[in-house]
Amino acid sequence: MKILLLFLFALAAPAFAAEPSPLTATLKLTHTAKDNWRADFEFSEPVEKLELSYTGTSYRQQAWHIRTPGVALQRHGDDELLVASEPVRRVSVDVDLFLPYGEKSYTPMDRYSDGGTDVFLGFFDGRAIVAGKPRALLIRFSLQPLPGEHAVAPPDDPQLPDMYAYFGPSQAIQGGASKLILDPATPAWAQEVLRTTTDRVSAFYTQSLGRPLLFSPLVMVAMGDLTRPGYSVKGGAIGYQLVYRMEGAQVTLDTPDGRARLAHVVAHELAHIWQNSVKQGGIGEGPAWVHEGGAEALATAALRDSGIVSAEQSSAMVRQLVDECIVLKESTDGYRGTYACGFKRHVDSGVAPVVLWKRMMNLSERSGQSYSPTMFEQAARQ
Repeated sequence: MKILLLFLFALAAPAFAAEPSPLTATLKLTHTAKDNWRADFEFSEPVEKLELSYTGTSYRQQAWHIRTPGVALQRHGDDELLVASEPVRRVSVDVDLFLPYGEKSYTPMDRYSDGGTDVFLGFFDGRAIVAGKPRALLIRFSLQPLPGEHAVAPPDDPQLPDMYAYFGPSQAIQGGASKLILDPATPAWAQEVLRTTTDRVSAFYTQSLGRPLLFSPLVMVAMGDLTRPGYSVKGGAIGYQLVYRMEGAQVTLDTPDGRARLAHVVAHELAHIWQNSVKQGGIGEGPAWVHEGGAEALATAALRDSGIVSAEQSSAMVRQLVDECIVLKESTDGYRGTYACGFKRHVDSGVAPVVLWKRMMNLSERSGQSYSPTMFEQAARQ
């Protein structure tokens, strides 16, 4: 019996084997010319492949040119890989300017009117294959700007999510609750809304959620084509950064509706910063309606209670989201459903957004689990 037990334990032991340790690497991103960069990878161990994250665009296929002999960029469905004919410690890639906007994903690059450029570092990151086995990758980035320009890097911490690097003539300036890199073409009214909304909504979230941030978010604002018809403002929150892009001829006009729309995007993206201000847990791979609908609910409350929008404008925002969800048959499937119907589920819970999310953040931090529908229901019942 003793021999049998030992044999069974030996069979089971591999299931409890520790995960292989992460592979470390450095990546030096050098701005070599106005529209060109060079990315030099150096790995702590020879790698056979580097599995790269989905970009939502043809960015790597069009803009990447592999310099290292024996290494090729291959595509497998939505995923892409750097594949080496023999294991390598160093890989060098030339990267061209790439400006098609990444819909429903981080845009690879964004250009400012003065030539400054945001470059998303996450698209250089991935998972290494070493001796046929996958290894998590921890990359430290360093930036080399052109002579006479500035490079603004995210915090040097490979445990943080990958963020944007900035190359250009501007330097980050302190602006109340945040630091800012503003495109010189940003209209004065938009600069005012960005600064005022960031400061007042940050104060609202700090007080109502009881979680002051330990850092000043970096706000990066690029202007697109201001001659084409329309009004477009897009935003994203990642790590310590809030990245916005505005375009369309109507952006140049200072109107109450334009101000309210920009303020809404700012309050929504700031909500994501607070949703992730937990020691463990936070936004994960669960259904997006939980955190996206939550950001909409927090944003509408913050804008109303901070006096940034009028009661009438606030009611109009709520009606628009609820009506959109009804048109979508209250389904959280699809891109807009995660926002509109996620918002309606928060409204239907009957719990004030700041109360609900204070509970959600506490539950996530205590358990280490990501936000989920189950956690949402638990918080709503408390």
